[in-house]
Amino acid sequence: MKNKKINKLVEELNEKDADTREKAALKLSRTRDKNKVNIALKNRLLIEDNFEVKRMIIYTLGKVGDKEIIPILGKYSKLNDNDIEMRLVAVEALGNFSSLEASEILINCLSKESNNNVIVI
Repeated sequence: MKNKKINKLVEELNEKDADTREKAALKLSRTRDKNKVNIALKNRLLIEDNFEVKRMIIYTLGKVGDKEIIPILGKYSKLNDNDIEMRLVAVEALGNFSSLEASEILINCLSKESNNNVIVI
C-alpha cells in the first residue's frame, strides 16, 4: 500500500462518520507499513466509542500489530468486557501472535471463559 494511501486512511480514522472509521481500519489491515499503522490504531482505540469501529481496530491490530499491542488486546479479551463479540475478536487477534505473553493471556482467559463461542476459537 502506498504511503499517500496509508496517510489518507490514517486521517479517515479520525473522521466523524463511524462507517468511514471502520472501513479505514479494515483497509489498514492490508498494509505493510506497520509502524505508522500501529501508532494510529492504538491512538484511535484509546478514544473510540463506537463498538463496530473498536472491534475492527482490534481485528486490524491482530493482523498488523507489533508485540507491544498484546497487553492492550489482553485487556479486551478478559471477562470484564461483557460483550462477547469484543472478547471474540480480541482472542482471535491474540492468536495471531507467536509469543509467550499472548499465549499466557489466552490460556488465562480461556480457562475462565464460560461462553463456548469464545472457547472454540
